Amino acid sequence: MEENEPNFSAEKMMDQIEDIAVKTVIAGQPSLSHSYRTCQPDDLENSICFQILGIDIIFDSTLKPYLLEVNHLSSFGTDSPLDKKIKYDLIYDTFNLLNLSMRRKKK
Repeated sequence: MEENEPNFSAEKMMDQIEDIAVKTVIAGQPSLSHSYRTCQPDDLENSICFQILGIDIIFDSTLKPYLLEVNHLSSFGTDSPLDKKIKYDLIYDTFNLLNLSMRRKKK
């Protein structure tokens, strides 16, 4: 490793990004919760409203991550096969987390 080269650890970087994401969601949760309750006051399970947030991260010259912005209207358009796979998997996982089923819908 060269003298000026940063000490890189992918695991440490991902831990830092996760920390940023968690803190960002915690900071925005009261506002999002208020908006959801305003739109659907009878939704006691909080199962009607949800939002996919896009969290953009930027890195400095030492590869330290910083929050750049949060998008509440993320684009699901795709520019490449990799982009399509990532967004498809995100939407698929989101529906799994919502535990959607015909039985729940009828209930």
